Amino acid sequence: MDHNVYALLEVRNLGTPDATVDLYKVCPTYEDALEAYREWRGEPQSVRESSGAAGTTWWLDEDDSGSATITRYTLHGPLEEA
Repeated sequence: MDHNVYALLEVRNLGTPDATVDLYKVCPTYEDALEAYREWRGEPQSVRESSGAAGTTWWLDEDDSGSATITRYTLHGPLEEA
């Protein structure tokens, strides 16, 4: 059975040797991930959606050094609680 999950990531310091991607939270829906962002950083000032072969990503509060993203992933098989 396949399941979609939405990962809330923070991307910082793009284009530098200190570039970092941190996983903040994995949620069952886009709306849950957006609400987690609101609780963490406040209301996003900008949201840009991009889709491709790898899936869909929403870029939140994007600037030259990075952004937060919500990315949809499809997991194959049963989900287990950690």
